[in-house]
Amino acid sequence: MVASEGQPTRLYVKGVFMGYKRGFTNQHAHTSLIQIQGLSDRKDVDFYLGKRVAYIYKAKTLKNDTKFRVIWGKVTRAHGQNGVVRAKFRKNLPSAAMGKQVRVMLYPSRLQLQFFWMVCRDLFSKPVVTTGVKVACLLQGLQSLIVLALGIDLILSYHTQLALGSQIKSAGGALIFLACLYPIPATAGYYGAKHHNKFLLLVNIAGLGGIVALHFIIGGAIYGMAVPTFSYDFQNYCLSHVQNNMTAAKCKAYFNSDDYAGLTLAWQVYYNESLNDNTAASGLIQIQQGNFCCGLGPPANCFSNLNTFPSKFLAPANLPQTICVALRTMNQYYQPTPLCYHNNACPYDHPIGSCGVTDVAPGSIGCAGAFHDYIASPVNWIRSCILTAVVFLIIFICTAIVLMFKRKEEGILPPLGFGHWRSSAKVYLASDVRKLDQLNI
Repeated sequence: MVASEGQPTRLYVKGVFMGYKRGFTNQHAHTSLIQIQGLSDRKDVDFYLGKRVAYIYKAKTLKNDTKFRVIWGKVTRAHGQNGVVRAKFRKNLPSAAMGKQVRVMLYPSRLQLQFFWMVCRDLFSKPVVTTGVKVACLLQGLQSLIVLALGIDLILSYHTQLALGSQIKSAGGALIFLACLYPIPATAGYYGAKHHNKFLLLVNIAGLGGIVALHFIIGGAIYGMAVPTFSYDFQNYCLSHVQNNMTAAKCKAYFNSDDYAGLTLAWQVYYNESLNDNTAASGLIQIQQGNFCCGLGPPANCFSNLNTFPSKFLAPANLPQTICVALRTMNQYYQPTPLCYHNNACPYDHPIGSCGVTDVAPGSIGCAGAFHDYIASPVNWIRSCILTAVVFLIIFICTAIVLMFKRKEEGILPPLGFGHWRSSAKVYLASDVRKLDQLNI
């Protein structure tokens, strides 16, 4: 209803302060009883819950240029069945205010809160949660297939195992084992939701909790395998062409590290495959073109390393990691290759494609840093998938917990000895139990 022009608009409802909440012996002055005008039924109280209440009175002294004071409060709940409400004020109302008028404001609005409550009530109803648990169990089966595919991909990634070590294959086997564990809690959760069996729901929750822990362990292990020991900026600094004795001393630990050894092994395998198949190392050719690099190590700065490859790499026995030429004038050059042959030496470390025919420029750089990023990117993507799956597992666990705390629609009475109850008698809750108690069974 729109107020006509000149008609005052009142944004409050009148009420009367009836007294305090009390029992036979005790009185609680912190809770006031308010009778709202036009309210005579408990069902109508819901609209006023949370509304602000103002008790206005007149004092004898001026304060802020006025003699009127106000005590603010809030409607908390209904009191009885006749529309009386309880309210709590910032200061307890004086007893002299009994029978006086208060103002029940029409704000704050509870419409958004009521809508949110209705949505939550429907969302967490038993049929919806039961369906949610069943769908979650089906999604667990789908998730197990994804984890299985990721594990098989790690096992079959031969070049990744060469570059990062044989632990990649072990991580793939761990993912396959993890995928085989998924059907156990999924089956228990499905039948637990179907029959509202709380023990099976508890098995589902415990099983998913263990799978979450394994996800964190395996994901953390994969992250440790893929992350480089030295930062990419430091690698590119060591792989640059312009170097001196100080730079060589700083970078010696990098060129003698296991990370560089694995990259050397994988790059040489790619190089040997490219000699027979031009498309075998197409990804490495794109790396060289995209990063303006050539070969693995620093151009014209060969760091000789006659140590064999560590045992975690799939390398032949007694194979040295890096061999430089023995010529006095080119002692920092690499072994010659079919596409890079400069006076029985090559300034680049196993260049792939045609980049080895060019001369070494001051800005030349090796591709070891970019190659590590190329190898580790798919592994990091798998690690992200494994850790992201934890979010869905936690949602599945919460859904099963909600269903486990829902009451069953029917209960089973245990046998009572001489009471002649049937051990398998099913009765509904409360009212049906009272009806059966009235029967002479």
